[in-house]
Amino acid sequence: MNLAATTEMIRAVLDNTASPNVTFWASYRDIDQNGKVTHGNEYTAGSGTTAVNIVTAPGEVTQRVIDSIIVYNGDDASRTVTVSFYDGTNEPKLIVMALATLTHLQYERGRGWFVMDAVGKLKVEVA
Repeated sequence: MNLAATTEMIRAVLDNTASPNVTFWASYRDIDQNGKVTHGNEYTAGSGTTAVNIVTAPGEVTQRVIDSIIVYNGDDASRTVTVSFYDGTNEPKLIVMALATLTHLQYERGRGWFVMDAVGKLKVEVA
C-alpha cells in the first residue's frame, strides 16, 4: 500500500463511540525523488464516528510506503472499524471489520490484513 500524492491518506472511522478509545498505529517509509529513505510512524486514537487519519499524506515528490497498520480495540464492547483510502475527493473502503474487545486488526506489507485475538493468536486471515 503506497501513498503517492500530497492529498492521499489512510483514514478510519468507527461504527459508534468508544470509551476507552480505539487506537491506530502505522509504520511507513518515505522515499524521495533521489531515492533517500526516511522511516516514520504515526499514532492516533478514535472515539467516535468522525474519521481519523491513520497515515497522513506524504510531502511533495515523495512516495509513502506503508509497512504496517495496527488497529487496537481497547473498548469494553465490540466495534466495527472501516479503513479507507482517501485521495482528497474519493474514499474507497479498504476493509470493514468487526473487532471484539481487546483484539487487533493488522495490515502487514506482503501479507495483507488479519485479526489477532486478545492473547495474540491469529483469529482471521483476510489477505
